[in-house]
Amino acid sequence: MSSLLFPTIPEKEFNICLVGSGGVGTIAALVLEKSGRARVTAVLRSKFDIVNEQGWDIESVDHGRLKNWKPSRGEPEAIHYPKLRSNEQDQEYLMIAQ
Repeated sequence: MSSLLFPTIPEKEFNICLVGSGGVGTIAALVLEKSGRARVTAVLRSKFDIVNEQGWDIESVDHGRLKNWKPSRGEPEAIHYPKLRSNEQDQEYLMIAQ
């Protein structure tokens, strides 16, 4: 609830680098992106070309059926970590999912 005494303060959007975009990592990225509080850069390696072109098709009890879903950004490798850049901003968190 917003008022003069208690104004609504916009919440910060975090830049998160995800390494490990299997089932667990992909759903974690989806949840983070849907929260509106995170921009996820996924290190996709062997999946880069197909995910970059087509995205993922996700069927989830919690999130329904999503066609061609993509994180904010995909990268083919993380050779520059910790300076992996997302729209000229450093990644604030590194998430590793196995």
